[in-house]
Amino acid sequence: MTVIDFSAFIGRLATSSGETILPFFRTSLSVDNKSTGQEFDPVTEADRAAEAMMRRLIKANFPQHGIVGEEFGNEREDADYVWVLDPIDGTKSFIGGFPIWGTLIALLHKGSPVFGMMHQPFIGERFSGDNASAAYVIHGLDLGEWSNGEPVPKVGESFFVRKVDSKPWTRTFSVNTP
Repeated sequence: MTVIDFSAFIGRLATSSGETILPFFRTSLSVDNKSTGQEFDPVTEADRAAEAMMRRLIKANFPQHGIVGEEFGNEREDADYVWVLDPIDGTKSFIGGFPIWGTLIALLHKGSPVFGMMHQPFIGERFSGDNASAAYVIHGLDLGEWSNGEPVPKVGESFFVRKVDSKPWTRTFSVNTP
């Protein structure tokens, strides 16, 4: 059996997604409403381009995996491994030019989350985790990982990260889970 570093691949997905999305940010772009009701559920060409790119990478590297996507629907949802993609979580903020949006990527194994990442390419932050550790990276600097003895947030749980000292770019953080 071959061991696969899914965290490195998810990092590639996030980087490629950000490179696809950023040229659209704070530009004039077309917006469609994908809602069938009264609410406004926007989708942009940036959403579609990023998801299409992530799907191509997944299919090229893991053709047997399934994909559940925000913009193009589901493929092979019954596969052992299924990728869940939201290319721009916070599309309304993205459209308005506010930097509070990001790409969400998760990997499920037999229906259970095993790895997830939120990538905010405009502000350069990434939050990722599996069921054994969690990490925070800003502008390419790894600022912390929690494992071995610390209460570790699980994928799907919320957690609060707080810097404990005032030094910039420190690796000292605490994790509090409710």
